[in-house]
Amino acid sequence: MGIVSFEFEKFGIPWRLRKTCFTPFNLLVGPSGVGKTKILKSIQAMFNLATKEEKRRPECSLTLCMEIQNRTYQWEAKSKNGSIQRESISIDKNPFIDRDTNSDYFDFDGKQLPQITESSSVINTYKKNPAIAPLYLAMKSLITCETDLAEESENNNEFDAEDIFNATVFDDDTVLIDKLWIAKEKHPDVFQETQERFIEIFPTIQEIIVEEHYYETGGRQKKYKVFKLKENNVVLPSHYISSGMRRALGILLDLALAPKGAIFLIDEIENSLGVNCLPQIVDAMLERAGEVQFIVTSHHPYVINNIPYKDWRLVRRKGSEVWVQETSEIHALQSWSAQDPFMLLINAPEFEDSIS
Repeated sequence: MGIVSFEFEKFGIPWRLRKTCFTPFNLLVGPSGVGKTKILKSIQAMFNLATKEEKRRPECSLTLCMEIQNRTYQWEAKSKNGSIQRESISIDKNPFIDRDTNSDYFDFDGKQLPQITESSSVINTYKKNPAIAPLYLAMKSLITCETDLAEESENNNEFDAEDIFNATVFDDDTVLIDKLWIAKEKHPDVFQETQERFIEIFPTIQEIIVEEHYYETGGRQKKYKVFKLKENNVVLPSHYISSGMRRALGILLDLALAPKGAIFLIDEIENSLGVNCLPQIVDAMLERAGEVQFIVTSHHPYVINNIPYKDWRLVRRKGSEVWVQETSEIHALQSWSAQDPFMLLINAPEFEDSIS
């Protein structure tokens, strides 16, 4: 399932997201400035807080509930002055960890353990513990579909063929070129499927080319990877490839490589994409619905009209407080109309009054 609910409060410049419940597919809609992007960034910041050891931490408090392998995990944390001050974890409503960094010890499954560094969460520190590992791995499976501009990659990480559909594929230093090489070398069926979808969007493209090259440095041979497109019998290097082509290819590949249980955060999915791209992208997303979780934002009529309105979530804001309204609570969407769903949405009083 993934994220069941999430509540977040940012200190300093105040911003608060009321407890928000999520389903397998969530399309966040609403006017610009209401807080859709901030919701996605808050989720990303929360996952980084849990899985990375950093000196600078966001100043916030949060409550996260996730469903993983038929078990319910709840993590509560408070971070201030650059460090984690409090956190607790319950599993199936049973307390498992209770930590206050002002104490020398903390509770861990009924035992008292020595305090750990304030720069690391218990999730990151005990990521190999059998009870914590599923929560850690679920958080590491976050996929943001951000478009990178790397023209080549010297990432020489070896990805095991048996474990290729895991979170390591989506590490921060694994760029589009790496993913293309992984798909081509380890899972040619995924590479072929992605290439066919891409060519359906851009019919002048004949082939996606991924190559390894070598060079000498300091008496050693190093390798790097590049990708190119063959269009109308002309091979184009990556710096000639448009941002729209690059973004469409990246999203399609992420969707094909994502492991079951992954969580997709995609902000304004239509960015850099023409109307020729959106049908294939939306179809690919809907095909993976149920296997992975989507939390997506959009303003585009095509995207909104082609995702079932039961999956829409209207974001509203009053001052610095944000909440999400279910479509079942929007009267205008409950009755049949000759208007398309997008027009019904933007003309609904709840949409017009989203910011106050």
